[in-house]
Amino acid sequence: MYHYSELGQVNTKLMFQKAYEGGYAIPAFNFVSIEQFNGIMDAVIEKRSPVILLASPNLHKQLGYEMLARIVQSGTDRIRNAGLDIPVALHLDHGMTFAQCVDAVEFGFSSIMIDGSALPFKENAALTKKTVEYAHRHGVTVEAELGVLSGAEEDGDEGHHESLYTDPAMVEEFVGAGPGIGGGDGMRQPGHLHRHLSWPGENQGQSGRVASRTEIRYP
Repeated sequence: MYHYSELGQVNTKLMFQKAYEGGYAIPAFNFVSIEQFNGIMDAVIEKRSPVILLASPNLHKQLGYEMLARIVQSGTDRIRNAGLDIPVALHLDHGMTFAQCVDAVEFGFSSIMIDGSALPFKENAALTKKTVEYAHRHGVTVEAELGVLSGAEEDGDEGHHESLYTDPAMVEEFVGAGPGIGGGDGMRQPGHLHRHLSWPGENQGQSGRVASRTEIRYP
């Protein structure tokens, strides 16, 4: 078992906090080859930019969690050897089970997603709460998902109809489902409850409605 800090990573909590306070965005990139990974790290070093590296279901199925964490370590080593201090997080994208999330944490991921969106609401909330409680014991940040996606992210475009955005009432209930979800350093980051929650500028009305019903705040 590796802790992500041993591999040169950080979790996304402070990363997001600084971004909100500074009014800037953090890039999050999928990569499917060493060439893409090296290109991302070249840009990160050139721009001195924090980065979130996303491990898609296909990628972690193909390479495994430990291999991915070690690949990312080679990038954080590059940053350190250049005398720089640039935050890097490795995020499990669309972990579908608690076991997948545990494996990712144990092999050095600093951020995970538990995707229970296909489950009934209460089952999704219970699975998310269990995952958050486990992950926070290891200092790992968690993303969860509500709602229904139109299409598969790796195979086609998602829909953009208003009905696909997260229902603010569902967010309020979800965040309030238990202290593991809504309290302390739980999931308060915009977009961490559902990518269709939207960002300011994309759907400000939806963002405002979510913020007004929860403790989720936008810069």
